Amino acid sequence: MGDDDRETYYAKRFKDAETIVFWDVNDCGIPDGYKAVGVSNNIRSVLTEMNYLGPVTIYAYGDRKHIVDNLEPTAIEKTQDEKTSIYADADQKSPAIVFNHTTGDRTERLELILLDMFIQAIENRSRANFMLIAGDISQNSEVAFGMNRLHMAGNNILLAQPEDEPSLETLPGDTNSVWESLSIGESRRIKRRYKPSNPRDYTCLGRSRYYGFLLVGALVVFTFTFASPRRI
Repeated sequence: MGDDDRETYYAKRFKDAETIVFWDVNDCGIPDGYKAVGVSNNIRSVLTEMNYLGPVTIYAYGDRKHIVDNLEPTAIEKTQDEKTSIYADADQKSPAIVFNHTTGDRTERLELILLDMFIQAIENRSRANFMLIAGDISQNSEVAFGMNRLHMAGNNILLAQPEDEPSLETLPGDTNSVWESLSIGESRRIKRRYKPSNPRDYTCLGRSRYYGFLLVGALVVFTFTFASPRRI
């Protein structure tokens, strides 16, 4: 099965599923001339072009200045439980972005993202598209482990990175978008520098086994995050 066939397979199977985006704004910044809400709309429009038509939620992680300094004049912020919901305007029906202020380095941001991914997967109780927007993840074994657990549980994995950033050899999924294009609303994808996993149908998994995959993954990522010594 070729790369185009794999992308078609996933896009058809997950066409109406929810897409949850996890965006590292420190490593994948807002391009010059653009604002935060506009970039979130660009991400949604590219997902639609890729035939992912379900609801989209975008979580952003990083230094607050990367978001706050790039808000449209009409945007409205509401902070609760250390998370800031950013609305496009006074309508406030649903946030364009949910922002998590994170002061740590790349490793700590990715650990927080992975924990939130597992929380979302367990709470949603349905298969979803999980999109990671991040910089260099080539040396992060926790990302590889966590994303593979999500994939084994029957979810679809999407990735977007700056064009020159190395990726992971063992990351599942088949769509690698270029951040510089995605952020401005253009769908440009490149072949990953490793062999993608073959699409497998996990719909035969029972509910208990589905959550077993997720809970085991969440436990290991939690251990990496809070029990392992910090990298310097």
